[in-house]
Amino acid sequence: MSCPPNNGVQAGRVLAVALAIAPLFLPGVPASELKTSTPPVRFTRVGIEQGRWQINGMVTYPGCPAEGLLLNVRMVNAVFEDAGRPDFSADDNTEELIAALPDYAAHGVLALTISLQGGMPGYEGAVNTAFAADGSLRPGYLRRVARVIEACDRLGMVIILSCLYQRQDQHLADERAVRRAVQETARWLARQRYTNVVLEIANEYPHGGFDHAIVRSPQGQCELIKLARAAWQEAAAAAVPTGTGAPGILVSTSGLGDGQFDEAVAQSSDCLLIHFNGVPSGQIPDRVAALRKYGKPIVCNEDQKEGEEAARAARISVEHGASWGLMLLDHNQRFPFEFWGARDDPVVYATLAELSRPAVKGVYPGAEWEVRTPQQAGLEAVALDRLREVLGGRGCVVRHGWLVYAWGDIAQRADVASAVKPVYTHFLLKAVAEERIADFDEPVAKFAPRLASLNAGLGHKDRHITWRSLACQTSGYGVREPPGAAFDYSDYNMALLADTLFGRVYECPWPEVDERLLYPLLAEPLGCQDRPTLCAFGPDDRPGRLAVSVRDFARFGLLYLRGGRWRDQQLVPCWLVQRVLHGAVDPTLPRTAGEEAEMLPGQRTLGGGRNQAAHQGAYSFAWWTNGPDAHGRRLWPDAPPDTFAALGHGGPRGLAVIPSLDLVLSWNDGHVDSPEKLNRVLRLLAECVQQGSGERRHQ
Repeated sequence: MSCPPNNGVQAGRVLAVALAIAPLFLPGVPASELKTSTPPVRFTRVGIEQGRWQINGMVTYPGCPAEGLLLNVRMVNAVFEDAGRPDFSADDNTEELIAALPDYAAHGVLALTISLQGGMPGYEGAVNTAFAADGSLRPGYLRRVARVIEACDRLGMVIILSCLYQRQDQHLADERAVRRAVQETARWLARQRYTNVVLEIANEYPHGGFDHAIVRSPQGQCELIKLARAAWQEAAAAAVPTGTGAPGILVSTSGLGDGQFDEAVAQSSDCLLIHFNGVPSGQIPDRVAALRKYGKPIVCNEDQKEGEEAARAARISVEHGASWGLMLLDHNQRFPFEFWGARDDPVVYATLAELSRPAVKGVYPGAEWEVRTPQQAGLEAVALDRLREVLGGRGCVVRHGWLVYAWGDIAQRADVASAVKPVYTHFLLKAVAEERIADFDEPVAKFAPRLASLNAGLGHKDRHITWRSLACQTSGYGVREPPGAAFDYSDYNMALLADTLFGRVYECPWPEVDERLLYPLLAEPLGCQDRPTLCAFGPDDRPGRLAVSVRDFARFGLLYLRGGRWRDQQLVPCWLVQRVLHGAVDPTLPRTAGEEAEMLPGQRTLGGGRNQAAHQGAYSFAWWTNGPDAHGRRLWPDAPPDTFAALGHGGPRGLAVIPSLDLVLSWNDGHVDSPEKLNRVLRLLAECVQQGSGERRHQ
């Protein structure tokens, strides 16, 4: 898997606030005053089961080399401040990291280490701590930490939150203040109801740079771990309503860069946080083997190797059952801090993406689909019969790249309505990969300049429409809200995207789109059998509507299940595929009020109108995903969380992909017309998997 280095995430900029540069020793604020007034919704829950990491009850990276592990990067100075540098904007620095998070996530990163006292910024004397001298918490610092934790929560990512650092603990007055700092941190996490945080008491606790003996000693670490758990439990009991329960907090601490861990601290910890800075890659297996006796997850959350050597260390760690974490000393940690996503170190991030990709030796259809029985593919035939009865119409099921079940005429070509929209996204990805478009956030007015003159009374808002906002239906085109302010599921919006993308970016008129674009760039590489067309009703009647057979649409689903790869060719970069599948609309974004605004003269529709559906926190670049809404509810609660789908007319036509089960379902003229009915279908599909077979991949 390769990841091009030329498409960095554009960092958002915000104005600095006074608290970011306030004097360090303002009176601290007790954690009790920092809790939220209403119960917040949390989306990501980290846990450990039988020594393996889980997210929301599911093992991490199912079917991948890194299954059960936690690939991570060290970003401790993402929340950095220095009381002696009033010219430095701590808020801007944090926002740059947050803007890059989707790109890190798209390359397999599941966890970030951040710190309440940062790391060595490349110069001595920085005053950087979330704690006042008495150990109480400083709200300005905590607000930045909260932004990072909550941004990761929405992306399904974990935070390893480090409390104490060896160049900053002297700002705590005494050991009593150290104890209070740890307890107040645990209480704050509980009251905020964060479920995606692993607490690290100290970074490299035996380090001679710590002033306080309680931090440097194994006995002191065991005491602090115990205090953190007790403080968290006390605060959680008060914060969570009686009877609802609360997940426990995971606590550990990290040793020095030699990859070793004290026995007493290991026994007290939930996981073993180790550093490989001083460990040659060839010695990693021995370090890991020495720690296996504790039966706890082993997580390297700091290794300062770079490039090929770091990639080698990551592979060796994963091969021997240890999570691995990158620390780019001169790039992410030392001032000025840079957060560029995968461009930080393209070699390493390509390796992390590879380790987080399903380890399937690809079976792909040729001129015809290779057929297997349901039993050969690990599916229950009787359960598939029930699925067919509920779904109706015509359809097929693909598992491990084989066609294993079909009903009706799967060669019949027919319109799929709005299920075409992810096909538009496919060509958008190719345009970005080929640098026809600079990035998803490039203004569409570059290609459709008439947009810039619209809606003068609304500040010419359409000048700011981007490809991202079009694909995610947040452009505000044709309604009064500006781009990004509201969700409007609109076929005017999608017609603008399709006409501009194919006509202006690719410079291809609709009568030629099949021969010049659809066939050579998609249908022919996939080996489609039934001549799909983007002019389902002819080039003069709603061009851009896709007519495709069920079995050919399943090929498209398999392409995206395999991360954009088809046989030996990466049709679209895997990192871009992951970016669009993990870029869902913010669950809190409101639906448009529907007040109409000026559009381009003669603006057409693909067939529907405006404001046709709510996003439910699940709409991501024209794909429907299974992300949670603002209340934490998933679109399809009985389907695996990684499910995604292309849906037409609300569900009668569509395509569903479940990567964790290696399944594709394609159908048309079905009986499904609501999320509730599709949830039932997807539940039946998951139930078709024979007990235990979901853990096996075809080799």
